[in-house]
Amino acid sequence: MMQIIIATLPTFLLILFGQFIKTQKFLADAFWNEAEKLTYYVLFPALLIAQLVRTDFSSVNMTGAIVATLLGTIVIAILVFLSRTLIAYQNETFTSIFQGCVRYNSYIFLAMTEVLYGQQGIRFAAIVITYMIIFTNLSSVLVLSLYGIGGKSIKNILLSIIKNPLIVGAIVGVMLSVSQIKLGLILTTFLDYLGRAALPTSLLCVGAGLRFRMSRHRWTAVISSSLIKLLGVPVATAGFLSLLNVSGPLRSICLLYAALPCAGNSYILARQMGGDAEAMASIITLTTLLSLVTMAVVLSFL
Repeated sequence: MMQIIIATLPTFLLILFGQFIKTQKFLADAFWNEAEKLTYYVLFPALLIAQLVRTDFSSVNMTGAIVATLLGTIVIAILVFLSRTLIAYQNETFTSIFQGCVRYNSYIFLAMTEVLYGQQGIRFAAIVITYMIIFTNLSSVLVLSLYGIGGKSIKNILLSIIKNPLIVGAIVGVMLSVSQIKLGLILTTFLDYLGRAALPTSLLCVGAGLRFRMSRHRWTAVISSSLIKLLGVPVATAGFLSLLNVSGPLRSICLLYAALPCAGNSYILARQMGGDAEAMASIITLTTLLSLVTMAVVLSFL
């Protein structure tokens, strides 16, 4: 486990460094919004396309891995709904708990897979993202539309999901790979350069987005959601991976996905659709800080 912590520590040092730069006011606050926009709309789609276009999908059988990962998340989502009969959370707080349990930080996912499994790991991770980003976004939108207070219409939110740059990048990458269209050396190198900038920039932005002021009356929701995300989802996913006989690097990458902290853009969605944005910010911060240890535990013992 210590080897995994040492291997992944640089990733978390980048996150903490981003928080340090933000608190020291070395850069204007407006910079972080623009940097995250650049990463989200340009750098990460370029990374996904660059990796997926190199993937020979005919030689990679990830059906069991994808099904196990999806079922692990679905089971947890159902259990979270059932927990509402035992714990009377406010509707808007429940939406943040739900997002905290099913959403994942793709920035950390890709950074960690590169550190632990190299370029082949990133390609596997990109395929996982292709499937899971659609389910996690749609389920979160549906829950927020049912339990959130006001916010955007379902139609507008669904349109924004369809136009999600990560979804678009994943689809473009898959289509180029399946059709065997060659991008050429110049364009491939260009996408590679953009992709290399995505991981360090995104991790700095994750750190800058951490919020350490947490409301006391939301602690139960924040802690329970964090524990379910960091430990419950990996255990459920590990069970399905074993049931479907998924082993080797694919198993490890799926477990890494399951153990990821909550996505930073969950906070934006909570604000847009009337969720509990303050609880959402606390869940994102707590899961990010704890995940350094919990991810090492998951990869070591599961």
